[in-house]
Amino acid sequence: MELRHLRYFVMVAEERHFTRAAARLNMQQPPLSQQIRALEDELGFALFVRHPKGIELTAGGAAFLSQARDILQRVEDGTRVAARVAEGIEGTLALGFTSSAATHPLIPRIVRAYRERFPQVVITLAEGNARELSEHVANAEIDLGIIRAPVGGAPSLRYHRLLNEALLLVLPVGHRLLREAPEGTTPAIPLAALADEPLILVRRPGAPGMYANLLNACENAGFKPRVACEVERMLTNLNLVAAGMGISVVPASMRGLHADSVVYCPIADAKPRLMAPITLVQREHANAPPMQNFVTLARQLGILHRRGEAPRPWAATSRDHDRLNPQRKLPMNWSAKQYSKYEQERNRPIHDLLSQLNTEGIRSAMDLGCGPGNSTEILRARLPAADISGLDSSEDMLAAARKRLPGVTFEAGDISQWKANIPVDVILSNAALQWVPDHERLLPALLASLTPGGQLAAQMPDNLDEPAHKAMRAVASDARWADRLKNAARPADSRHSPDWYYKVLRNAGASVNVWRTVYHHALAGGPAAIVEWFKGSALGPFLKPLNEEERELFLARYEEAVAKDHPTQPDGTVLLPFPRLFFVATRE
Repeated sequence: MELRHLRYFVMVAEERHFTRAAARLNMQQPPLSQQIRALEDELGFALFVRHPKGIELTAGGAAFLSQARDILQRVEDGTRVAARVAEGIEGTLALGFTSSAATHPLIPRIVRAYRERFPQVVITLAEGNARELSEHVANAEIDLGIIRAPVGGAPSLRYHRLLNEALLLVLPVGHRLLREAPEGTTPAIPLAALADEPLILVRRPGAPGMYANLLNACENAGFKPRVACEVERMLTNLNLVAAGMGISVVPASMRGLHADSVVYCPIADAKPRLMAPITLVQREHANAPPMQNFVTLARQLGILHRRGEAPRPWAATSRDHDRLNPQRKLPMNWSAKQYSKYEQERNRPIHDLLSQLNTEGIRSAMDLGCGPGNSTEILRARLPAADISGLDSSEDMLAAARKRLPGVTFEAGDISQWKANIPVDVILSNAALQWVPDHERLLPALLASLTPGGQLAAQMPDNLDEPAHKAMRAVASDARWADRLKNAARPADSRHSPDWYYKVLRNAGASVNVWRTVYHHALAGGPAAIVEWFKGSALGPFLKPLNEEERELFLARYEEAVAKDHPTQPDGTVLLPFPRLFFVATRE
C-alpha cells in the first residue's frame, strides 16, 4: 500500500463517483477503478458499494476513510515538522558553561535571545571547567561549550572567540597594596608588587590557558608566583579572597561580586597583557541546525558587544489604510491554510534569496508581506540575533503568523504606505511587491527606511507570460463575469525587467545584486494541483467577486485550460514552471 492509494481512495470517497474523481486526479477512470480494487483486495474488505448512479461507502470504507485522512494529514504534518527540525526551529541543544563565563552579561543575553527566537528547541545546561567542557564537546556529550581560554590538545574542536576582557587583581579590603592610594581611588598595581603575595588560582587542569598566561607574565616580571591555594571554580577564588586567605585575578565582568569585602584593581604592567577571553567551542564538522543557529547568534551578538552596541527593538508604523487607492489594495481574502498547502515548495525561493544576505551585525529586520509567517520564520533562523517584525494586509495570514511565531510582532498594513520610524538593517519582501504599484516610487522609499549598509531583499513572481496566468485571464474574459474581474489580474506596472530594477535601485543609492530563476515545482495530483497552488495566491482576486457556483465553474474551466499546457507525469506529478525575479539592494 502506497500513499497514492490512500489519496486515490479519499478522492473517490469525496466525489462518490469514479469518473469525477479520475478527472480531478487527471487520470483515466479504468486505472483508478483498478487501483481501488487492488486496495480492497489488500485490505480484505470492500470500500464501496457500486450501483449505476454512483457509489456509496461501506461501513468498513467509512471507518477506513477517517484513518486514511488521518494518515495523509500525519504525513503532511510530519513533513512540516521535519522541515522545521532541518532549519533548527525545533530540536535539542546541550550547552555547557564555566561559572566565570556565565557571569558575563553577554552570555545570558545570548541564551535569552536564542530562547526567544527558537522557543521550541529544548536546551539542557551543564556546568564544568574549561577542560571538562572541551572534553565533553569532543566526545559529543554536549553540543557546545562556553569557556574562557581555549584548551589545547583536541584537534577535533573549533573555537569561536566572542570577546576579550581584562583580568583584574582582587585584594581583600584593607590590603597593604591599597593603603598608599588616595582615598576613593583604585590603584593600578604593578605585577612585581605581587611577588610575595599568596595567590589563589583555579587549578591548572581546569583552566590551563589562563593559568599558564598568568605564570608567564609573573616570570616576565622577574618572580615566580607563590600559589597558596588552587580551587575548582573561579567563584571560590572570590570567597577565599573575601575571607583574607590571599589575592587572586578574575575577569573584569566579575567585578561587583563581594563588593563590600574585596577591591578590584587593574594590573599595571603585565607582559603579555592578562586577558580573559570568552570562547565558544564546538566539534569540527558538527552542523546540527540548532547548534549552528546558536553559533551564528552568539557570534553576531559578540560582534555587537565588541562594537559597544546592543540589539535594539524594531519600531515602525503603517499609515492609514483607507488612503490607499482601493483598486490597488493588496487583496484581503488570502487564506493562510490554502497558501500553506505547498509550503516547502514556496519556501525554496526564500532560502535562495536569504542566502545572498550579508548577515554580519544585523540587529533589526522587517518582513513586508509576511503571509502566514513562513518567510518570517526562515528570516529569523537566518538572522537569529536580530529583532524581527512582520507586516501583512490579510488578517487571516496575520492570525496564522502570530500563532506560528508568538514572540514576533506582526501588524496589519499596506506595503505602499509603510515607513519605519527607526531605520532597520534588513527589509525582506517575499512574493508580495508584485501586488504593489509604482515601484519607481516604492523602492527608493523602502531604501530610505534602511540603515546605511542596510539591505532590501525581494523576490517576485515573474510569470505573467506563463500558460497558467494566461489561462486565468482567458477564463476571466468570459462575458458572465468579465466586468467584475477586469481588475483581478496583477497590475501591469508592477512588472519590470532585471535591467529596470538595477537602474532604479542604483539611482536610489544602492549597490544591486539582481537575478532571475525559473523553478519547476513538482506538484502531486496533476493539473488540479496547479489549481490548488494558485488558489492560495494569484487566483484569489479572481475568485473573490464570484458567488460559490461561479467559483466552481471558474475553477473547473481553469483546470481544463491548464491541463492543456501542463502534462501529467507517469507518477501523477505535474511540473509548474515558475520564473521569479530576485534582488538584494544594499544602501550605500
